[in-house]
Amino acid sequence: MPAEQLNPLWVRGGFPDSFLVASDRASQRWRQDFIRTYLERDIPLLGPRISSRNAAPLPLKHLYSISLCC
Repeated sequence: MPAEQLNPLWVRGGFPDSFLVASDRASQRWRQDFIRTYLERDIPLLGPRISSRNAAPLPLKHLYSISLCC
């Protein structure tokens, strides 16, 4: 991968769908949707229940946002 593509790859979280979209704004929307889906669908499968994006505990939502560079 050329060096000039490494920064966008890092900033967009390294996910192909996030990296390959046309704009940074679309990438950010993708990452926010990913976080919401993870908190609402995937985490409850492990036990805790989060019913909506606004119900997610702020520290948990913040942690996932930081890890995906949103």
